[in-house]
Amino acid sequence: MGSAVPSVFNIPFSHAAPFLAYITIANTGYYSSINLVTIVSLERYLALCHPMKHLRMRGRSRTYKMIAICWLLAFLFAIPISLTMAVFIVMCLQWPEDDTYQEFPSTIVTHAAITPWLYKCVPPLMNLPWIICMLSSIYMYVRILQALNKRGDESSVTRNDPNAAHIRNQVAKMLIVNGTVFFLCQVPYRIITLSAWICWMANIPDPIYAALGTSADLVSQVPQYINGMINPLIYGAINKQYRVAFIEAFRCLTHPGRDNASLPSVSTTVQSPTRTISKNSDTEL
Repeated sequence: MGSAVPSVFNIPFSHAAPFLAYITIANTGYYSSINLVTIVSLERYLALCHPMKHLRMRGRSRTYKMIAICWLLAFLFAIPISLTMAVFIVMCLQWPEDDTYQEFPSTIVTHAAITPWLYKCVPPLMNLPWIICMLSSIYMYVRILQALNKRGDESSVTRNDPNAAHIRNQVAKMLIVNGTVFFLCQVPYRIITLSAWICWMANIPDPIYAALGTSADLVSQVPQYINGMINPLIYGAINKQYRVAFIEAFRCLTHPGRDNASLPSVSTTVQSPTRTISKNSDTEL
């Protein structure tokens, strides 16, 4: 007889070390993506709402530092999750003395936390980064939209250039659509996990799992996979410049001397009482 061990995507793990390494790497990548998306929103916010400060702060070294901080914070949040699965438990199974059960495993391996109190602390901790990033993104998107509207009302660029208002509205539409899709795709997983934790702490049945059964996992996971692939489609559907950039990025044959000219750029104009400063929005962090 054999043994049954934990598996992820049909990959068996018979020892704790490779299993923990996989879980840690996967969660680090997930939380780093949340952090990086928030950092991009922060850069948009600084560029539009505090342009002079952003011009003084920007630089390659700052970009590397912020990326490193995002990955470090993601790793720190991933460690407690791995600790809830750090102990492998081997359980022996006793089957009836029948030929039907001869090929069934005699032992199974499952995982548990190194200490029970982790089950009480880790679930809300898992949701904390997302909640912080969500609230921060809402604030920054609101301020960005306010800055775009104010700039459109007060700037002479809108009066001189008929396309300025269209570009401003297009940027606002992209921010709203992208933020809405992000929240819609992430909220089911957060609600289901928090509901399971609250019901477990209160020692009551979980109404969501009672209603959805095993489909609760699909409801929580599938929207996240959709969110990961739909953002480029949103950008491409709303903005022609992104469509052109996608074509350039995936084009097999490059044309020397035309790469820089074919890539679009969006200019942001910042007006001060004494002068007007134009800068390219494709800046470093």
